[in-house]
Amino acid sequence: MAAEPSMLAKCLAEFLGTFLLVFTVGCNVLTGQSIWGGVSIASVLMVAIYALGGVSGVINGVFFWKALAYSAFEILGGAAAAYVFKITHDVDNVMMKPTNY
Repeated sequence: MAAEPSMLAKCLAEFLGTFLLVFTVGCNVLTGQSIWGGVSIASVLMVAIYALGGVSGVINGVFFWKALAYSAFEILGGAAAAYVFKITHDVDNVMMKPTNY
């Protein structure tokens, strides 16, 4: 049986998975080029789950402090992805508003 991944490895897996998902959403939805957006977002989510799921695992049944650490790394991953999206795309201001179909 394999050894249990360290808490740092689990938190970094949460960071990376959230980073990939938020950056992909930004690239597809916020740039307005979302023809294949759903497919690419689902693909990144599937790859992240398969690649990182064995390390990260499920948060069910963990203690409060571990859940807090997971959540903190997810927030940091999302913020880092938003920052990388901002510096890699020429977007000054993103207005979140409903679209007309």
